[in-house]
Amino acid sequence: MTQPLHLTDQAWKDAETLVQRLEPAARELGSADSFYEDLVSGLRFTCGATLTSLSLLENGHETVLARNGITLHASADSNPESERAAVTVESPVHSQVNLRLTLRFDQPISLATEEHLVDLSDVLLTLAAGVYLRQQFADLRSHLETQSDRDRLLSKLNEGTSVEQSFTAIASAIASHVSADRVSLLRITRYHSQLIATSTQPHIDQRGTIARSLQDIAHYSRDAVCFTWSRSDTSHITDPKGSDADRLNSIENHQTSNGCQELLLQTIRDSANEPIATVILEWIRPHKNSVTSNESAWQSVREPVEEAIRRAIDRDQSGWQWATRRFAITSRKLGLGVAFSLAFALLLAFCPTTLRIPATGKVVATKRARLFAPSDAVVAEIMTENHQIVTAGQPLIRLTSPSLDQVRAEIEGKLATLRTQLDATLAARSSNNQSRGSRSNTSAAADERVLRTEIEGLENQLVLIEQQEAELLIRSPLSGEVDGWNLKQSFSGRPIIRGQHLFDVIDPEGAHHIELQLPDRMSGYVTSLSADTHHNVSLRLRSDPATTYQGIITKMASSTQQNTRGESSIRLTVDLTDSPSQPLRHGATVIAQVDGPKRSLSFVWMRRLIQWSRENIWL
Repeated sequence: MTQPLHLTDQAWKDAETLVQRLEPAARELGSADSFYEDLVSGLRFTCGATLTSLSLLENGHETVLARNGITLHASADSNPESERAAVTVESPVHSQVNLRLTLRFDQPISLATEEHLVDLSDVLLTLAAGVYLRQQFADLRSHLETQSDRDRLLSKLNEGTSVEQSFTAIASAIASHVSADRVSLLRITRYHSQLIATSTQPHIDQRGTIARSLQDIAHYSRDAVCFTWSRSDTSHITDPKGSDADRLNSIENHQTSNGCQELLLQTIRDSANEPIATVILEWIRPHKNSVTSNESAWQSVREPVEEAIRRAIDRDQSGWQWATRRFAITSRKLGLGVAFSLAFALLLAFCPTTLRIPATGKVVATKRARLFAPSDAVVAEIMTENHQIVTAGQPLIRLTSPSLDQVRAEIEGKLATLRTQLDATLAARSSNNQSRGSRSNTSAAADERVLRTEIEGLENQLVLIEQQEAELLIRSPLSGEVDGWNLKQSFSGRPIIRGQHLFDVIDPEGAHHIELQLPDRMSGYVTSLSADTHHNVSLRLRSDPATTYQGIITKMASSTQQNTRGESSIRLTVDLTDSPSQPLRHGATVIAQVDGPKRSLSFVWMRRLIQWSRENIWL
């Protein structure tokens, strides 16, 4: 089969030149359409095809991006070898999106030529895919920027709570969006127009020239819908109802006093088609075709601006009407309200109720023993575990005292020396008796008595040392449960000092009472306990706040002490008057309300304020 002249070696050199020319163009931030046209035209020239087309396949729909050349589809369909006269290559861009490159020839091509064309098409589609994705990213970024600008505009249009604040925000938003030199918002009532806000002045002087001239324009334009005015083209009026001489005179007077060269006015109407506000946009330095461009910029924001102005006026009218209606209702019911207030004040002042005082504390076993270090010592052995059940007299901790060991060694050494001296004295006395020396016997007897006295004293000291060593073996004073935490880790092999708390032994089956810490500043409301005076207490466990227990104060400390937070408090002992629904746990924390004396409702509700004033205000 004869091949066409365009499929020679020179064609492949042209293909390489095409790829080298398109590759830098694919990386540049140029127009995607021009790149597509350059691709299909260059490919058609290189391969000698009658038609080259680049299309986009998305969700089954084909969109032609670029086409170059023509073909006779009827003759191609009638040819049985028409399939060999066309090359179609697809390349995926991303999910459900493909790029298709189609080449059509007047005559069939060989398989070798088709393979080379497919390779060339793959390379070109790879370059086109990058250009397409960059274009999609640019379109998406442009869309997001446009959406962000509109979101910022809508946010700015809806700022402010009062009508003045809302109109000021709206004027500033319009000026920044349409690039107007000044935007003024006037509110229209039945009888007059009032300048509320401008984009250039934070405060409005209603007596100023600008305010009066703008109010005149708005007054003579109440029936207008929208019109533009230009100093260079006074005939450019877009008001469908026309403009009268008074309106034009007011605009020209405003231009003469303020230098305005272009002006756009829009009247805002409510649902009843009544004018409620006027927006006036002014430009000091106009440019060519500025009237048309300014009007187009305004039309892009007109609808959200109108809605924002209507909402601001509706909020203001609703608030004013609500305040007026409420004032009328209040004036009619003022007497009843005063009477009710007086009755309520008398109720607060003279109706007594129980003052409840908050306090915190913990559950304590009634039968318990607190074990302390008898002296300065070192823990030699821990013979129990936490929560272990022990019996009375059972050894729990064995201590060693280096100082006692040293004293004992010194006493035993002195005692051994004195006993040796006593034996020598007795032997010397016996030899003196045989020689019958009266003076020597008397001296030996005296030495014997001295030595025996010293030995007796040292033996008594040794007995005391043994008693102190016996105290170093700490035994359980009662049968119960060891209440401690990590005893071996906390004490094993460590020195302790005299009076240091080690742990407790409690009777888990015995009764429990509550120890509360009442703040010292609140202790004045709890009177001293006697046979005729008692205070009820309501308690709740922090682990079970849904259950309330009742108790009574049985003991009150006579002195204050500091709690863990450094605050002064008084310890109260509370016995439960009802049986708990579940066994209490020693050490569980509780919150309580102590019943104090009877006080008025006003004092109970404002106790904190009264307490603070008594402590800080001195009259």
